[in-house]
Amino acid sequence: INYMLKGFMEDNVAHRDNSLASFSKAKLLFAKAIFTARKNISGGENTAEYLHAMFMSYIKLGDLKAAHATLEKVEKLGDALLSEYENMVLKSNLGDYEGMAKHAEKLLSKDMFAVNAAYYLAYSLFKTKKLKEALILLESFPGSTENEAVKALTKEIKKYLEI
Repeated sequence: INYMLKGFMEDNVAHRDNSLASFSKAKLLFAKAIFTARKNISGGENTAEYLHAMFMSYIKLGDLKAAHATLEKVEKLGDALLSEYENMVLKSNLGDYEGMAKHAEKLLSKDMFAVNAAYYLAYSLFKTKKLKEALILLESFPGSTENEAVKALTKEIKKYLEI
């Protein structure tokens, strides 16, 4: 977007239109993922992988009620690690940062989803205003420097620490 244009910035309309089209296409793809997963699950393949695809799609679409219902199905399957991960993600989206931290710590203690769990734990520390602790965790965790989400959170934390 070029803010230096005169008038009503008609040249920028294309960017807005492209953005809306991309967003609509993404929503459609998440809906297709849910449909495909649901079709395969109802056909007898009640697997955690399909349920996880549904869960993450619901999260991305912002349907937390459906995501929670899907999480309950994962828990019934008995996949403890996946349900811990999904609980962590759901708690994050609900703004329950203390609950999110508990699930992240459980995953870290089992050395599962390590970089993601470390990110979510650091994010919970960040959201609860424990910036220095969050930064120490991110900078000391092995393998986190290649993760784009970790890089972005680290940058955000450093920005707040400079204020």
